[in-house]
Amino acid sequence: MTAHDSWAKIYDRAYKESFGSFYKEFTELTLKVIQEETAQGLKVIDFGAGTGRLTLPLSELGFEMTAVDASLEMCKELQSKDIKKKINIHNEFIENFISNERYDFALCVFSVLTYITDEQTLNKALSNLKECLHSGGLILMDIPLPGAFKGLTYKSETLHRDVIVDKQNDVFNYRESIDILNENNWINYSDEFKIRCWQPDLVLNKMKQLGFNIQKDLSERFIGTGALYFLFKLN
Repeated sequence: MTAHDSWAKIYDRAYKESFGSFYKEFTELTLKVIQEETAQGLKVIDFGAGTGRLTLPLSELGFEMTAVDASLEMCKELQSKDIKKKINIHNEFIENFISNERYDFALCVFSVLTYITDEQTLNKALSNLKECLHSGGLILMDIPLPGAFKGLTYKSETLHRDVIVDKQNDVFNYRESIDILNENNWINYSDEFKIRCWQPDLVLNKMKQLGFNIQKDLSERFIGTGALYFLFKLN
């Protein structure tokens, strides 16, 4: 079982409720940036697509979408929401993803890199990002900062969410517990996995070595997300 498998069915509800309007505004900002930087109708691949937070609206906007996620249950949720069956969905880790297709634009956002916990796997994942793009292709990537690696407690009348993040050097142990009231019964969903805080300079140097140039530093537009945001272009 991979991260988020156990609570994929209530993932959207948990995030929308516990983060409120910020979650909606953050998503809308990301979509706006993507539309500013690439043309409608081009081929876009979304790594760590989850239940389709970005993939689904981009598909509706006319982009040719491919979604990749390591969680089978999250992929199933996305598939159930893809009513028009226009999205190519792949249940795969980034470092294992291989495709003969080449894309114009790639997404690697919403803390996707944190799920990679060793440098060898990071190297393979970044190489795969390169291999899936056309020459001149773009990638929007975030690099979460240390301040983002913290716990969360949220309680409403129908949802209780507790996130505990324990530091173990650069690798953290992430524990999630969610209780949801369903009719008169509380149902618990729990999850536990490792995440890593990568040094921005290390990631940026690796991207440079692979032939990516920073097209734009978008970090100021994403202040409050706890991450740096970059638009890279492949030479």
